[in-house]
Amino acid sequence: MSEHFLLLGLPFLPTGADSFAFQYKNLVSLLGAAGKDVCSFAVPNFKVGTLDSLIEASDELAKLDLQVENSLEKQITIMQEICEEPRDVVATLRFNQTQEMTPAAFVKGFQWSSAQFDSNESILGLVEKFANYFATTEEGVRLVMTKYNETRNKLTTVTRKAQGNLSVKPIRELVTMKNRSHPFIVDTELLTNLFVAVPLSSKREWLNEYWSLNDFVCPDSNCIIAEDSEFVLNSIVVFRRVLEDVKLACRKRRYIVRDSDAADEPSIRDLNDFIKRAESEKKNFGLVLRQRYTGCYVAWVHLKAVRLFVESLLKYGLPPRCISIFLQVDKRKEAEIRKKISQLYPDLSVPFSNTSSVEDGSLQYEYPYVSIKMTNLQRC
Repeated sequence: MSEHFLLLGLPFLPTGADSFAFQYKNLVSLLGAAGKDVCSFAVPNFKVGTLDSLIEASDELAKLDLQVENSLEKQITIMQEICEEPRDVVATLRFNQTQEMTPAAFVKGFQWSSAQFDSNESILGLVEKFANYFATTEEGVRLVMTKYNETRNKLTTVTRKAQGNLSVKPIRELVTMKNRSHPFIVDTELLTNLFVAVPLSSKREWLNEYWSLNDFVCPDSNCIIAEDSEFVLNSIVVFRRVLEDVKLACRKRRYIVRDSDAADEPSIRDLNDFIKRAESEKKNFGLVLRQRYTGCYVAWVHLKAVRLFVESLLKYGLPPRCISIFLQVDKRKEAEIRKKISQLYPDLSVPFSNTSSVEDGSLQYEYPYVSIKMTNLQRC
């Protein structure tokens, strides 16, 4: 897979009929073996306007071109994270549930969509529509990412609780089940239970010393509710009036006080249900982003078409007589085709700076014809 696509705008050849179809076939024939790598890129004849408007459109299109490419790159990175799929998969265009297409295939078969962008509108009007469309898409992606990050942060917290050890996971159900099999709950005007998660390594120390945390801790009141590979969940009976003092004494010894009656503590079942909903929501975020990415890419190709038209007019003048072609080739074949083109157009003036690549938002100035680079977003 080549790193870049190329869009070239070449003037009509001096021989043959004055039509795009004939000129394109003639060009492919004259290119010989290299012609098999050339694809037609259909560009409508837009309303030209004034020279000043063309220059303004050229500047605005150059800025937009670069902005949109950066936005598409960002969207691909986000989709890779959310969808957990490789770049070549997420960069595939998805028009609906059954229709998919690679970016290369779309550009090769590109047809201008007048329903989306009216080709009878002025070029500056189209530029404004592009800008508004991309701004709306960017805002949509931002909103999706905000919601996704909120869900992801909640999911991280919930997963930590649901799959964590006894120092963090919900204990209400554990306490209820233990009390059913071995009643230990004390709830009187004077006495109450205190639940403490003790590191497994400190289990013996706790059993020997818990009653000395305060004079009003009831001796022999410890009940082991549950145990995992890291913590032991204990219950002790204390006088209500010293409850906060006992909690403080536990924390000083790095024991973790747990609350089984926390109003906002969900059950383990609730946590598992939330995890399932969050995963489903994450999948939906991926689908929405793919739709926005596809729409943005399609609009980007339309922008490239307008840009190719504008730059060709500025280089070759009126009337618009340009052969627009698309290339997807490696560096070696690109060099062969460019050499052939130079032989077919010996009269095209060579730019002053033809020793190094100079670019303005993918427009390559070092060639005597219009050459616009288009990043292959599906590259590995």
